[in-house]
Amino acid sequence: MSFARRGENYRRNLFFIGREHLLHHLHEQLGPGKEVAITPSSALHGLGGIGKTQTALEHAYRYAQYYTAIFWIEAETTESIGTSFLHIAELLGLPEYQDTDQSQIIVAVQRWLTNQHGWLLIWDNVEHLELLQHWLPPTRQGALLFTTRRRALGTLAQGIELPTMTQEEGLLFLLRRAKMLSPEASGEQMRQLFQEIPSMATTAQKLVTALGGLPLALDQAGAYVEETSRRLEDYLELYQMRRAELLKRRGDAILDHPASVVTTWSLSFEQVERANAAAADLLRICAFLYPDAIPEELFRERTIFLSEGLESVVIDTIQLHEAFRTVSVYSLLKHHVEERTFSIHRLVQAVLWERMGEQEREEWQWHVVRSLNAAFPQIMP
Repeated sequence: MSFARRGENYRRNLFFIGREHLLHHLHEQLGPGKEVAITPSSALHGLGGIGKTQTALEHAYRYAQYYTAIFWIEAETTESIGTSFLHIAELLGLPEYQDTDQSQIIVAVQRWLTNQHGWLLIWDNVEHLELLQHWLPPTRQGALLFTTRRRALGTLAQGIELPTMTQEEGLLFLLRRAKMLSPEASGEQMRQLFQEIPSMATTAQKLVTALGGLPLALDQAGAYVEETSRRLEDYLELYQMRRAELLKRRGDAILDHPASVVTTWSLSFEQVERANAAAADLLRICAFLYPDAIPEELFRERTIFLSEGLESVVIDTIQLHEAFRTVSVYSLLKHHVEERTFSIHRLVQAVLWERMGEQEREEWQWHVVRSLNAAFPQIMP
């Protein structure tokens, strides 16, 4: 199996767990050898830290024998894509890899992809869909796999949304990562450990719930426990008192995802703020609400107390939809159409909360209380 870049980031993750049904479904979508009219193309999308890159990597290792070659492209920027194409050209021994004209390298790699069959091209961390048209080969004889925070993918690929870990997966992953169990330990071995130490089971369950089953947050917690030789009880107690600091702390010797939860999402928040100030205000409102069922009614015209920046948005359906679209681009808010509700991850709320100063929090709390009273006067005291 060949990667476009060679390095520690592309070693198989020994702590990868779960996603079995999703990986099987992905293989069904991309599996080589099928008679299809168009190039098989799938995209793993979801919140930052949900495990998109690691799932793509696991697919590459698990199903490597089905592909003639696998290439990895860092797709966040034009520069990173260009560097990845250079590595592909070098890896394939194409004479153009020494060319100073990048366009010649692109053409050479595209020509190889057009003439060869059975390859898999993984585009990791796609930010701007419009960039891809310049780089994708015009005729494709292999499969494409994208990872992205974007929900709306148009005609690019079939989207597969990554969920958070189940309680069972989160518990096993946390204990493996904290080195309280071996990387190969089974769920049965975990349950035996819990029988021997019942307090550990209770603490681990509380911790997985507090971290919302987010793989990156659980990895940070496990790394902290390992590096400081502390108990899970110690970490949970410290998390309850100093949550913001722990969510910023990534740990040492991290190779696969060096950015912390806070760093990962702060960039997304800043991008939302630049793209649409009203969308950023929507996120701040949602930071103070029950995360799993935020009613659409709260953002309708009669709700006039959201904030000054939102007053003109809530009376214009198109502007409101655009604000929600901006937030959804980064998977920070999920819309449940049939239930007419939104949901937000608890840790997204926590990071948003911690980014505000005390006075700003008080102001937003005031907006939220008045908005709820306006939207649902019949149930407010």
